[in-house]
Amino acid sequence: MKGFAPILLLFLFLQCLLQFGLDLRDLPGAAGTETLYKAALGERKENYTVWVLLLLQYNFSLSILNSAKVCSFLAGLGALSGAYLAAAAMSKRAAFYTALLCTCWTMTHYYSIMMGADPLAFGASWLSVGLCWYGASRGWK
Repeated sequence: MKGFAPILLLFLFLQCLLQFGLDLRDLPGAAGTETLYKAALGERKENYTVWVLLLLQYNFSLSILNSAKVCSFLAGLGALSGAYLAAAAMSKRAAFYTALLCTCWTMTHYYSIMMGADPLAFGASWLSVGLCWYGASRGWK
């Protein structure tokens, strides 16, 4: 996993450029404000995104808005890690270039700046695919 560190730093750099360069006061995302509203009320009924936001808020003493930003960033990082693991099933070189491609892919950054349930679903799906492919290539059962 030595090749993952520069990719991670590039992803972090690009995320900082987007977070500080864009005006995100309108909280972009499908029903992002509704998710934040439910998290502020503490309403966790059948909404796993609210559960994750409250988990981040209470365990790390973050505000609802900051926990949503951290959740979105971690979702983008999960998608990046999943793509890396899926390609690592083939070779280390493929993993490096796939992670580089995913770092420069606009959808990874798009979901990393959104609020709501979409970033969590995007990151979890890519991470689960990557873990399944990597585990299958190693013969894990």
